[in-house]
Amino acid sequence: MATKADILALKADIEKVKAGVEKVRGELELKIESVKSDLLKWMVMAMIAQGGLIVALVKAL
Repeated sequence: MATKADILALKADIEKVKAGVEKVRGELELKIESVKSDLLKWMVMAMIAQGGLIVALVKAL
């Protein structure tokens, strides 16, 4: 049977795990925001290139 000391030790371990999870969550949120901005940059550049290609094709025809 678990003693009070065992239960307190378990609660402390759980708090450590929760703190670790929160730290990793924060790091992941930062990485996701970075990827979102990179993706948006590439999308805008692709749309500009596509628009230029369409204009060139229309002028050529």
